[in-house]
Amino acid sequence: MFSRPLLLLAMFLPLASAHGRTLRAAPRAADIEAVETTRILAPVTEYTRDGRAYVEFAPTIETRAAACTPSEGGAWLCTFETRVRDFFESEFGPWQPRRERLAWRKGCWVRAAED
Repeated sequence: MFSRPLLLLAMFLPLASAHGRTLRAAPRAADIEAVETTRILAPVTEYTRDGRAYVEFAPTIETRAAACTPSEGGAWLCTFETRVRDFFESEFGPWQPRRERLAWRKGCWVRAAED
């Protein structure tokens, strides 16, 4: 019978990368939705004089079927589906498949730069 600390250590061993660095746990569905929301809202974001960002007529964004696998450089390759409903529309658009490389940078998940 394994002790609890040894069992927890065994669970996290597969997260070690080939370079000996330990990967952060995979992004959750809420993390993926936050990154996707940021991507969609970026073109329509306005800024006040003091630098605060706002979106006047923000669309509604939904994601589903999120799954992530480890990728090179400590990033995660995530696949998911997303759909958008514009502010003045009553129906959502069709589900669209997406693939993004996400990395943990400066305390949050961001889209990793394509190499």
